[in-house]
Amino acid sequence: EAVEFGFLQSEAPKVFQRVADGLSRVTKIVSAMRGYSHPVSELLSPIDLNEALESALIIAAHEYKYVAEIEKNFQEIPEIKADSSELGQVFINLIVNAAHAIESVVEGTEERGKISVTTVQTEDQVSVSIADTGTGIPLDVQKRIFEPFFTTKPVGRGTGQGLSIAYDIIVRKYGGRIELHSEPGEGSRFDLYLPIAGDANVENKSERGPEFEETP
Repeated sequence: EAVEFGFLQSEAPKVFQRVADGLSRVTKIVSAMRGYSHPVSELLSPIDLNEALESALIIAAHEYKYVAEIEKNFQEIPEIKADSSELGQVFINLIVNAAHAIESVVEGTEERGKISVTTVQTEDQVSVSIADTGTGIPLDVQKRIFEPFFTTKPVGRGTGQGLSIAYDIIVRKYGGRIELHSEPGEGSRFDLYLPIAGDANVENKSERGPEFEETP
């Protein structure tokens, strides 16, 4: 009676089930990270980034359709060699993050924010920019956003893997770079730069574990 044994007896199995579910999720996440650390040259094919972004916007529509308008500024750009499923995951993650940032601003109002998606060629690179009119990212958080498992989202809404995997794909696998421009209260913009000869960096990658560099 002192330790409310009856309550513990009924609740303990639920707690252990949640722990088991959590371990299962971590296992799947780590497995996915290991998969992204291996070469994907056999999966490379010419990719139209404008089409890839259109597909990502369609897939992520349920996240932004009630909170944001989409502004597309697609220029005619050359194809790059890449794995379409990987780039698709990067684009979807960034669009979903933008939608969540805007939702935090407009929730409880009839206002809608804006997500701007832009593509352009700059010399031997193509760039993709995804900008939002959301909450912006504090400077201390900006320093950690590419760290694995780091997230500011509520439990159950984010794994902390989206941006770390995006960094791994864009920077490590394709030899590109990611830049973040953000001010608290002013929204955020992620600029992704990919070499037009997109497979040059991938072919030089050796099989290695899921190591991560310090946040740029």
